[in-house]
Amino acid sequence: MQLTIVFRVLVIFTGILFCQSIFAQVEPTKFFEDKFERNESQELTEEIGQGWFSNSANRAGGYKQVDLNKGVLHIQKKPKGKYAVNLKHALNVKDARIQFNFEFASKKGARFNFYDTQAKDKAISGHVCQVRLDKNKIILLDQMGGKFNVGFNNLDKQAQKKLLAETTASVPYQFVIGQWYEMIIEIQDSQLTAFINGEKIATLESIGINHTNKTEFGFSVVDELKIKDISFWQL
Repeated sequence: MQLTIVFRVLVIFTGILFCQSIFAQVEPTKFFEDKFERNESQELTEEIGQGWFSNSANRAGGYKQVDLNKGVLHIQKKPKGKYAVNLKHALNVKDARIQFNFEFASKKGARFNFYDTQAKDKAISGHVCQVRLDKNKIILLDQMGGKFNVGFNNLDKQAQKKLLAETTASVPYQFVIGQWYEMIIEIQDSQLTAFINGEKIATLESIGINHTNKTEFGFSVVDELKIKDISFWQL
């Protein structure tokens, strides 16, 4: 009888420790934060700081496309700039939460990208997944498992169409130009989720999202976007 009681106590104690271990593993950890509250020494070239880097030197002839002003990061593509302004920061996690505030200054919206620069053999330019914001919708994309996969162009048209449907989620959402929003993007295993102002708006579950590492996070802007108060969390 006593052995039975001891065994039950051990089972319960082990179960408690196991649950505590699980909860400890899923506790989010903030590892980066930027409030953009710093001054540049001049206004001619970019001095973003805090580990941020852009493609302005290569695609805009060095013209300043990213500016800091009173706690706001202002991204604006110059007329001489090619394609989009890409602003990136190191990430180096598998599962992550990215939280920031943004304001649209254009109907053309913006793209928020996750990359693995060591996986260009699997996806074009190392694209893993993306949250795309347009004026009237949010689109979630598994790029590594879908259109940016290096084998995508080898598929016939029907197979491509099927794969795109499986690796994309689109939800209507009406954004107001000039209004600030809070954005949270979460990646956990094969699930990509977007929250706006604390409300879950869209979720996509797709195998490419579960890629082992996301080395960088970045903004891709074809016109104009303002950002403030950004933080990175490991999940």
